[in-house]
Amino acid sequence: MDSSQIKDLLLKLGYSKIKDFGKEYRMRPIYRESDNDTVLCVYKDSGKFIDFSRNISGSFYELTRLSLGLSSIEDAKKWLGEGGLRQEVKNQSTEDLSQHSIFSKDNLNLLSDNHEYWASRNVPTEVVKIFKGGLDNGVERGKLRNRYVFPILNSTEDIVGFSARVIKDSSSTMKWKHLGKKSKWVYPAFFNKDILVKEKNIILVESIGDMLSLWSGGIKNTLVTFGLDVSESLICFLLRINAQKITVALNNDSNSSGAGNKAAPKIRKELLNYFDSHKVHIAFPYRNDFGEMSKEEVQSWGQKHV
Repeated sequence: MDSSQIKDLLLKLGYSKIKDFGKEYRMRPIYRESDNDTVLCVYKDSGKFIDFSRNISGSFYELTRLSLGLSSIEDAKKWLGEGGLRQEVKNQSTEDLSQHSIFSKDNLNLLSDNHEYWASRNVPTEVVKIFKGGLDNGVERGKLRNRYVFPILNSTEDIVGFSARVIKDSSSTMKWKHLGKKSKWVYPAFFNKDILVKEKNIILVESIGDMLSLWSGGIKNTLVTFGLDVSESLICFLLRINAQKITVALNNDSNSSGAGNKAAPKIRKELLNYFDSHKVHIAFPYRNDFGEMSKEEVQSWGQKHV
């Protein structure tokens, strides 16, 4: 590995604010709590690391194992692409892996404090307000007009995107529109990471609307796929928190296009490259999606599948 590959892989592992110290990279460890941005050193020429605070060191494989909470060096090698994660990880450019669009926080002032749309869909206002969204009033120069907009926040509260739901459904209008690189989003981890880390029991849903319906029923251990596949960023997060149960709960489209029903087994197959089969399950909502279910139905579903 050369230095550019090492940095690419560090970014892929979830490291951020990587500092260049000439012959080495410095950063904050993600495998333990730390407020020191330079305590972890990774050498550019070899990939070897030193954690100066804990006085531990080792190969890049060992760093990968630590960072993702894997059980063995062989699992780390598999993740790095020598038998697993997609060889393209090594071939992706630094631009693809590191350049996340950061949007101005001034956009938050362009969200109207109006949550009537979600109230009409039985999502309590006190729930939807948690996620800092609102009706569009000129976000990104009007690109999300006539939509309810959710800012996508990363771990440092930067805005890395927006996901916006049209408030008047039309056959000619996409329900959801996104700004930013959704393949890099791990949402809503900014709001529920502590729950996910503690429970290690994750429900994958298609949209923020599904997430809100589950949250309204008291089910908060969710992540949003923003579509019909699972991104590498989501997989990396699941590995990093050592997920013990993953439930794929895409829309139950059996009476229409069947898109969610077809995609769920594909997502499960992808996850089985990294997780044992008993840890990955499929459980569709009782109706087309969770938004069409009552609070009681959501809670019943949760009792059975969570």
